[in-house]
Amino acid sequence: MILDFDTKVYDGCSCVSLSSSGFTCTGVTVGGVTESATIKSTTGTYNDKNVASAHTVTATLSGADFSSGTADVSNYNLPASVSNTSSTITKANLAVTLANQTKVYDGNANATLAAGAITATGVTVGGVTETATVTQTVGSYNSKNVASANTVTAALAAGQFTAGTADLGNYNLPTTVSNTSSTITQAALTLTASSDLNKVYNGSEQSVSGFAITSGSLQGTDSLAVDLANITAGAKATHAGTHTSTVNDSAYTNGNYAITKVNGTLFIDQKEVSLSAAKTYDGSKTLTGTQLSISTGVGSETLGYTLATSHSKNVGDNSSNFVDAVSLSNGSNGGLASNYKLPALTAAGSGNTVVLTAKALSASIANVNTTYGSATATGAVSLSGKVDTDDVLAASAATLVSADTSTSGQIRAGSYVQTVSAGLTGADAGNYSFAGSTTPTANYVVNKLALTGAIAQGLSTYSNTQVAGAVSL
Repeated sequence: MILDFDTKVYDGCSCVSLSSSGFTCTGVTVGGVTESATIKSTTGTYNDKNVASAHTVTATLSGADFSSGTADVSNYNLPASVSNTSSTITKANLAVTLANQTKVYDGNANATLAAGAITATGVTVGGVTETATVTQTVGSYNSKNVASANTVTAALAAGQFTAGTADLGNYNLPTTVSNTSSTITQAALTLTASSDLNKVYNGSEQSVSGFAITSGSLQGTDSLAVDLANITAGAKATHAGTHTSTVNDSAYTNGNYAITKVNGTLFIDQKEVSLSAAKTYDGSKTLTGTQLSISTGVGSETLGYTLATSHSKNVGDNSSNFVDAVSLSNGSNGGLASNYKLPALTAAGSGNTVVLTAKALSASIANVNTTYGSATATGAVSLSGKVDTDDVLAASAATLVSADTSTSGQIRAGSYVQTVSAGLTGADAGNYSFAGSTTPTANYVVNKLALTGAIAQGLSTYSNTQVAGAVSL
């Protein structure tokens, strides 16, 4: 009796299913024909369940396993077993599975595998699946980029397998394992728009541009010029004020970064104007019309104003005087008050001056009508042009021009011109100027003195020359 060579794939069991055709059962040869029988037995047993040592399959037989063919089995001693020592068990394939992998974008395709990320399973014997451990900890994504990365593949070497309940000698070990549901998530990146807080209004459009990475960082060999090339940031403005500088990523297509945008600031400060006031003393601090000149320093832009006053109303304070109150208003040629600010209104400076000019006074001298021999008393000097009740007087009394005196020192009878010299006195004199004054006519009149006389008694003797009495005035 012969049992044909048998083989099977490792299944963790020494049992084997046999086909009846695998048995050859022959008897004696009669007339050149060999008698034969068939075997119904379909099970056998390997000498070992493991690939390395399994080589013999033995089938145990009983009489009931034989069926007569051309041979009448009753004429034969039936064997109790049959073996084949050239049988084999081939290795089963060890199945490996890689769990879903994910990582935050880091600029490369490397994948770091955690312990246990790769599971290895073999055949199931008695309801228990044989297992092994895989120690590989590195793999690679099919792409480094978030959008296209979906597969992680790890190369496997025999030395990276460790037997668990599975005897590795019974398995073909895989050389790779992949997972096609893996992902790379975007790296967080905060972009802050650039700020410029040092602009001053100049009538032209001003700008700030660019951005900085203020949280997170570019990964690998990524660069601003390449990977964030389509992102812009900045602000443009002409007028004074605070303007928002923004990050614009609408054209960003890289996709490897989750971008958080933070606004910056473009601050355009108001331009400081210069104030220059000038007027003739009028007794008040109020400035109106052309008395106050406002210089913007920006092209042809001008400004108006209201409610302006000087710190002092007195000419004598010119060196320290300044505009202490004023409200700017829009000009007539495009100048906007909102683009400008005032200089300090607390002290005089190069950008805030007040110059008051002394008010010129004129004078009149009263007419005088007197008589020769009277004490000289020129006409009263009256000043005109002074403000309200200001305390200001001519510094000197009027005098006579070219007065003619007698031998006794008296002003001779006649008409004289009066004059008063320049100069003022009084608490408010510093706010005025006076060049002196001369009457246009001779209004100082000295009348002749009317005299009375007496004639003394004359005395003479008859026939003598008559002698008149002396005349006395």
